[in-house]
Amino acid sequence: MGTANKVESLIVGSRLVELRKKRGLKISTILAHVGCARSTYTHYELGYRTPTLSKLQKLAEILETSTEYLQGLTDNELSNSSDEKTNLKRFLIENADKLNYEGMYLSEENKEKQIELLDSFLEVFFKNNKNTN
Repeated sequence: MGTANKVESLIVGSRLVELRKKRGLKISTILAHVGCARSTYTHYELGYRTPTLSKLQKLAEILETSTEYLQGLTDNELSNSSDEKTNLKRFLIENADKLNYEGMYLSEENKEKQIELLDSFLEVFFKNNKNTN
């Protein structure tokens, strides 16, 4: 692997780790979406391998970013759409420590369970209301 390819692999890897954690995604969820082996994905994150373009596109899709961001060609992690609406699940994950309900905050130890519960509720809510919009 040449120096330029190694640098790109390291950039891709660090951004994959950053966004996976920021979005609250499990590696198994990413693997199912991308369709690759755990060892392959781990090599992506460690910078040992660079994903193919088709894998990079799938990674960008599930991480809600652009391939350009993953490759380090831009520092704007959001997708290319200038009028992009905020993804509610991502907002909940990224802002869980600031959210409260009548003064009660999400506890750190139960944050993941609470996010999953909210996610399940919102999924049903939006599916039931998609015909009324």
